[in-house]
Amino acid sequence: MSKRIFVAAILTLALSGCQVASTNSVSGSPTPSPVLVTPTQTPTPVPTPSPSPTPSVLPTVVQPSPTASVPAPTPSPSPTVPQRTPMPATPTPTPLSSPTPATENNGVLLLDVPFGSQAPYANWDDLHNEACEEAAMIMADAYFSRRTLNPHLMEQTILSLVKWEEGKGYSVDVTAEETENILYGYFHLDSRLVVQPTAQMIRDELAAGRPVIVPAAGRMLGNPNFRRPGPIYHMLVIRGYDLNTDEFITNDPGTRKGEGYRYKTAVLMAAIHDWPKPGKTKDDVNDAEMQAGRSVMIVVSGRSAE
Repeated sequence: MSKRIFVAAILTLALSGCQVASTNSVSGSPTPSPVLVTPTQTPTPVPTPSPSPTPSVLPTVVQPSPTASVPAPTPSPSPTVPQRTPMPATPTPTPLSSPTPATENNGVLLLDVPFGSQAPYANWDDLHNEACEEAAMIMADAYFSRRTLNPHLMEQTILSLVKWEEGKGYSVDVTAEETENILYGYFHLDSRLVVQPTAQMIRDELAAGRPVIVPAAGRMLGNPNFRRPGPIYHMLVIRGYDLNTDEFITNDPGTRKGEGYRYKTAVLMAAIHDWPKPGKTKDDVNDAEMQAGRSVMIVVSGRSAE
């Protein structure tokens, strides 16, 4: 029995005793039997069970059926790239393997020989002062190659040709015969020498489509565009004639105004003279010796077969 119940029982008995003694003393009635009072038991509290933790719900993983086929993703169509219409290519001129006869029109005949100055950038140094032979050969080659000439191409070709000539042992001034050899060795052009040409012989070659290169005593040409007194030795290309004015039409590389430059027939024919001293320079030749050089022309006939 707990201590609380015991104390409650003692208090009940005491009260009952007090009441009995009072009754006995007042009424003198017989003493009634004591009433036993059963103490009320306090219920022992039952501990509330802690709620069980709610198990965490795991996500359900759905496994694909082994027999199910997964469709392949459809590739996105590639963007259409607009096609650029190609520009028509500039046709490359076909080189002339052989000359094409030219047509005389009202007494005038002119071959389409491109022009280039021996000093393309007007740099008249020693090299370019002596480059008339190289310039004449380059123009003849351009005619058969059917290509145009510009200052850059002209300059680079002159420098390359001079270097090649030096490697072959050629002097600064080359003769007509040496020019023929260079035309074949460097440019792969066939040509031939004609000694003591006449004006009609030159016209015939031009009519056959063959340009003519001539060496000349430069000071006999009387070209007003030359720096005085003019070159002692010169070389130029004859590309046409005009019977109406009795002139030859030339490409003279000794002046920037030399394209289609016209010389009177008599003047040009009198000035045609070859370099008289092979291997020598202009310092070794005077005007009289230059004018005593043989009269000769170089007929350029076309591309070599080799």
